[in-house]
Amino acid sequence: MNSELSKILRQKREYASYFHFGRDKTGTEIGVVGDWLQARYETPSSRFVSMRHLPNPCDPPDVVLTDLQGHRYGVEVTEFVDGAFVRAHAKGETNDLRLYDDEEFYRLVTERIRRKADVPFKDASYYSRILILYSDELALEPAMLSNIPPVSQGYFDEIWFMIPPAACSGHIGSSNPPCRIYAVSRPNKPTPVNAPTASRFQVERPYRRVPE
Repeated sequence: MNSELSKILRQKREYASYFHFGRDKTGTEIGVVGDWLQARYETPSSRFVSMRHLPNPCDPPDVVLTDLQGHRYGVEVTEFVDGAFVRAHAKGETNDLRLYDDEEFYRLVTERIRRKADVPFKDASYYSRILILYSDELALEPAMLSNIPPVSQGYFDEIWFMIPPAACSGHIGSSNPPCRIYAVSRPNKPTPVNAPTASRFQVERPYRRVPE
């Protein structure tokens, strides 16, 4: 194992770590958006031509996607995780998972979405504003994610919740299945050319990738 990989693995978070390969905020945010694109589209490159990370103080959003028609999509990402459990695992104080009942989970998701909606993007000219909540909280049940109630927030055009694949062989390599994504709020903007039709967004959850 080379020294750089060894360093990354030593920095790997102990709890809910799937999306955190090393402690690199930029890499995590780019990786989350890349995972979401792979889960949503069969061939993301046939729809988007660029993905650019916006560092502080330029964010929000965290990432800007540009499609084939030149439309820019602002993507904000936020992690759903219990920070106290992250710290306790790092200190070796527990090996427990954070458990949520439905009511608490939906309340926390709603609070997170509304907090993000209260901080407008610094550039108001995006074609669409997207929020991705991601989580590797292993105790989250698919049934909970499939039934997240609509959140009244009036800012984001799309809201998604993403968790790791049902089964994966690890972070390295290309053989892993795509992450699982759940549409909390579907697009309400006109659909640009070469994007999925409106009817294709009326899907069961978890979301199935749009075929080419």
